[in-house]
Amino acid sequence: MYTGSIEVSEDNVQSLLPPANLLQLSEVRDACDFLKDQLHPTNCLGIKAFADIYFCHDLLSIAQAFALKHFSKVMESEEFYCLSHTDVIELVSSTELGILLEEDVFEAIISWTKYNTNNLSTRTPQTLSEEQSNPACKDFLFDALKYHLLPPHECTSLTWSNCLPRKRIGMPQLIVTVGGQAPKAIRNVEVFDVIIHSCHNGPKLLSRRCNSVERLDLNTERWSYVKPMLSRWSTLGVAVLKEEMYAIGGFDETKQWIAVANMNTRRSSLGVTVINNLLDAVGGYDGITGQCLNSVEVYDRITNKWSTIEPMTQRRSGVAVAIIDNILYVIGGHDGPNVWKSVECYDAQSNKWSCIPDMLTSRPNGAAAVVYDLLYVIGGDDGITNLPNIEIYDFIFKTWKVAQDILPLGRSYAGVAVVDEPTATAIGQS
Repeated sequence: MYTGSIEVSEDNVQSLLPPANLLQLSEVRDACDFLKDQLHPTNCLGIKAFADIYFCHDLLSIAQAFALKHFSKVMESEEFYCLSHTDVIELVSSTELGILLEEDVFEAIISWTKYNTNNLSTRTPQTLSEEQSNPACKDFLFDALKYHLLPPHECTSLTWSNCLPRKRIGMPQLIVTVGGQAPKAIRNVEVFDVIIHSCHNGPKLLSRRCNSVERLDLNTERWSYVKPMLSRWSTLGVAVLKEEMYAIGGFDETKQWIAVANMNTRRSSLGVTVINNLLDAVGGYDGITGQCLNSVEVYDRITNKWSTIEPMTQRRSGVAVAIIDNILYVIGGHDGPNVWKSVECYDAQSNKWSCIPDMLTSRPNGAAAVVYDLLYVIGGDDGITNLPNIEIYDFIFKTWKVAQDILPLGRSYAGVAVVDEPTATAIGQS
């Protein structure tokens, strides 16, 4: 029966687009834009080719941009290995390729060639030279050889003679883990290199005092004191909003600590972060009722007022928190007798909580950081022992894995920061 309407789904989109394009049914063709939400490193090249055939120009450009941005994962997909020789050249020649290191492109070409060795082995030199628009492939190979002869911590400093400027993911970055308990307060600092998955010691803190504030100069690798807080606090949360540091207090341009409005609920061992220019105080322990909290408060620095949002689905103290794509992730924690490995995420637009896959290990009192669209959860404890390991969550593949290296010292209640690696040397290395 003719109804004048049609339901577009993932199951029928490929069969609907050809007749919709032939009959110029733009409404049906535009409805297939839902494929934009289906983009993934394992299918983006196929969606791009599909959009190209049926003149879905908007979807084509979005799929192309997605493939370039996530190339480090796209190059591991079956679709990449099935690309034609010319399609590979077009992809890797783009200056918009989102990579951290140029050798990733080189390795991708070698892997693609090995996969297609029966048909395309004679085209490898051409592919390599086209990859950087230079017919002198041997120079590029010499660059690759020099790279593989370097010590691991110097790999990112190699200057490639044949490389056109790329739209890189960003500077090589480090996760600096500061202080914490193991089981008493410690001054130790550890640095995790996200490229080579290696931990090493950094310069120790100057003090264990609860009201002290120290600043690390990455170039000199020295700590120095800044103005202390007004009160001695332990297990507090800290975040930066509009160039002001908040320890559920405030820090202005005069480098003086000032008091801001009190929260509605007493809470220690909370998570603190910033999203949409609002300060979020997540979970914790109120010290009165003997219960952990599932409430979340939001601070507006303009009005100097706190308000509550939708509570979490579980009571959580000792949480780690992180933000990516304006979504708040609350990781681990405990409710007193139970320690959690679950992770909740909050979407401010819908004011709703949902869950992502559980961590591999239950861990309250850990710390979290986001680097290159990966979530790192560092240290914490399992209710008995301080943990030295680091778990990594891939938002695209929705999987957890454990980092190859571990912290030299297991710790909980640590602070972490993501910093650009100094050009001369990594922190704590000679």
